[in-house]
Amino acid sequence: MASKKYTLLAGLIGLFTISAATAQTGTSTVYKGSGYDVLDTSLVPSRRMDQQRDFLNRNYDYPAKPRNQWELGISVGALNVSGDVRSKNIFNRPQNAMNTLGYAISLRKAWGYIISTRLQYMRGNASGYNWQKSEGWRGHMGNPYAAGYNRNQVTGLGGTNNYLNNQTVNYSYKTNIQELSLQMIAALNNIKFHRARNKMSTYGMFGVGGLLY
Repeated sequence: MASKKYTLLAGLIGLFTISAATAQTGTSTVYKGSGYDVLDTSLVPSRRMDQQRDFLNRNYDYPAKPRNQWELGISVGALNVSGDVRSKNIFNRPQNAMNTLGYAISLRKAWGYIISTRLQYMRGNASGYNWQKSEGWRGHMGNPYAAGYNRNQVTGLGGTNNYLNNQTVNYSYKTNIQELSLQMIAALNNIKFHRARNKMSTYGMFGVGGLLY
């Protein structure tokens, strides 16, 4: 009876050992992620192919670092100026929707898993209009930015036009904006590698640029 117990116990131990070995073999298989395949040698530069070959021949534990990729980006959206005059956009009845939109094109180069640089050009129109009347232009007669406002004109000496100071105006603007910038971007989500793809990416940015308007 005792021998049968030992035989059954030995059989269970052997079965557990086979299962564990099978599990280890399964987890050691090269994993192909949804965003990157470590077996794809077309992404590996020639100077690192020796390491990739050793990895494929199971002579090295880690695949070679892939080639840093380029990214071309295009974006379109609302362009607003935050100031004293209320900004118009496509949702608050602009006179011309094209005067509220902007677009940008960018070229981005990765320098590793975290740091990349991006060159971006942005152009668009912004406009605004205050429905409330204002008298803030008083004392600035002859200001060229008052042109086109509702005003009374009188003819003074010498036939010159003067503007009465008792008129109200509606401040408005329309401007064309162009910007060229060079940015350094840090992909903060890539610091910890626990997923093949992130549902949401967090970036830190720093850069310099020039603006014309």
